[in-house]
Amino acid sequence: MARNLIFNGDFSRNPVWNFDEAGKSKVLAVEWGVRLPGWTFNALKGDYADYPGKAIDIVRGDYAFEQEEKKGIQGNAVELIGRTIPGYLQQVVATEPGESYEVSFWAGYAPWPGNDVAWAGIKAEALDGTDETLVLAAKEVRIDRKEELRADSSRFPQWRQVVTRFTAKSQWTVIRFSDTTAANMTVSWTGGVIADVQMTHALEVSVQDRNPQPARRGQQYLYPSVDVTNIGKQRVSTETIILTAPEGVRFTDNVLYVQKDGRPERRYPGTLSNNGTVLTVESVPLDLAAYPDPDRTTSLWAEVAVDNDAPLGVAEIRYQVGSAPVGVATINVQR
Repeated sequence: MARNLIFNGDFSRNPVWNFDEAGKSKVLAVEWGVRLPGWTFNALKGDYADYPGKAIDIVRGDYAFEQEEKKGIQGNAVELIGRTIPGYLQQVVATEPGESYEVSFWAGYAPWPGNDVAWAGIKAEALDGTDETLVLAAKEVRIDRKEELRADSSRFPQWRQVVTRFTAKSQWTVIRFSDTTAANMTVSWTGGVIADVQMTHALEVSVQDRNPQPARRGQQYLYPSVDVTNIGKQRVSTETIILTAPEGVRFTDNVLYVQKDGRPERRYPGTLSNNGTVLTVESVPLDLAAYPDPDRTTSLWAEVAVDNDAPLGVAEIRYQVGSAPVGVATINVQR
């Protein structure tokens, strides 16, 4: 797993708060008794600059980050609208100019019962550390309220993961999260909430069609393949790979084949969808050296069959390697 370049991305490292103000939702950051190591935060408007604890809440309990069952992830969350005002949270991270990075986080809706707010908004930005007017990447996410809130609970965060990429321009980059719910608000206690912030070197691989091949309707035992080459400066170790077959083509089993430099092929079982069109294989050890080492290419394939009524022409089997751009292997379906 790639090293997280964000310090305290789960917001659980020695936070300091005012216990007297902690309520049902365990709101931790209020007034002046606040510390969140690795992060700086304040209000988006200057009127409250002397009270940064009013700008965010560190939360656990009723609507804290609930991904333990799916991902084994634990930690606190941060609500980006604290005591009546929208705020921001940011961290300065060391980067290498010209290198590409990936930032991921979980975004949610932090409601308060009785508030008529249709959605919560969050903006994630990567800003150049030497000139914060230079925006390297910006992504806005809107979390719609999908359930009516019960009077006794605010546990409806509706978490979803968000990912963005940027290329660094200098040795420092500012990663900033801010609340954008204000335009939609009628009551100022509801906003966006974030958790599990990760920043890693972006996966930079090319996925190229290795052997386009003809096929016939009804044909089986086809092996369209791709070459995966590491074009980045960081070694590629283990990645999840998702293969998707087009209309009229299906995978015949749940095995991904991997071969490197003419060595014996390795087989990795995965999960095949009920209709046979999506094959997901987790934790595939690609072991690709960094550029310009020659040991940085491997071949991937899976067995497919063509239906009797498959559309004629070029069919593309999509290969998603981690978070890298999708590549395809092709077959040309003929009568």
